[in-house]
Amino acid sequence: MSFIIVCHIFQAYGNELAFWFNVGVQLFLIISGYLYYTKDYSNESVLRILKQQFIKILLPYYVWLGIVIVIYLLFSPQSLTTISVIYSFFCSGTLLGQGHLWFIPYILLCYLITPYLYYIKRKIHNTNLISTSIIWLIILGCIFIIMKLYKSYFKPEIISCYIIGYAIADIFSRFKRNNIRNKITFIICMAAIVFNAIKIYYCYFYKSELAGVFALIFAYFKSYTHVVLGLSIFLLFIHLCNNVKYNKILSFSDKYSYEIYLVHALFILSPLNLIFISDYVILNIVMAIVSTIICGMLLKYISSYISSVKFI
Repeated sequence: MSFIIVCHIFQAYGNELAFWFNVGVQLFLIISGYLYYTKDYSNESVLRILKQQFIKILLPYYVWLGIVIVIYLLFSPQSLTTISVIYSFFCSGTLLGQGHLWFIPYILLCYLITPYLYYIKRKIHNTNLISTSIIWLIILGCIFIIMKLYKSYFKPEIISCYIIGYAIADIFSRFKRNNIRNKITFIICMAAIVFNAIKIYYCYFYKSELAGVFALIFAYFKSYTHVVLGLSIFLLFIHLCNNVKYNKILSFSDKYSYEIYLVHALFILSPLNLIFISDYVILNIVMAIVSTIICGMLLKYISSYISSVKFI
């Protein structure tokens, strides 16, 4: 969440660092896949679990969408179009200044494929490390091929983050000997350094334009380099925060992070942002962050109230 907000603040000011902080979604999906590995579908109804997850994501989303539409109608009606509203309600598009909500259909799709990942996990439970790794790599390859062949709305490199998190959890939970976790972390971090060094060279120092098939290959390379960067950050955090105890700050983040994600762009990237409200950059940023936190908490309260009175 912090990466996403910082990224969008840099983006609002046109700072190049926005691109390098733009790994928040990758981190979120990797963490989600890693944690949902523990979800057991053997004794519970898959439909019931999916319903719970969809409600958890869609209820705050639709509440926030309604609020933004009303705010835009009152203060920035030119920011609304009929088609953007329709697309937003079907999670196939976003409103002006709410482009971050492209993420919603991605996490819903990840929830839909989780039962299949659970089935694969059960099937390969007795395989060795090499076979397990190869199977998960084949699955990632199939996801890439299927989405490219059918020109899917979904980007395979983003969906792959969730599967990678799930696969990492599978490997870490079953192969605890010989410092497997440390070795994987070292390899991924080295790959992230090398890949991003190559990307920096071609993006900032290489004087010629890549063309044809080389430009296409490099576009894929950049996308997956971002995935490797997000994965390396995730693995480092596992090591660095291994002994950190659950505290009030983590509890607050755990409780409100999704709602904060939903609301933050209104104050940072929308036509009604606070980022340029005065001549004092620091003051603007503080106002945007405080407004985001307060609004996120209110959205959480409203969504919880609606859920509690059985409107859904």
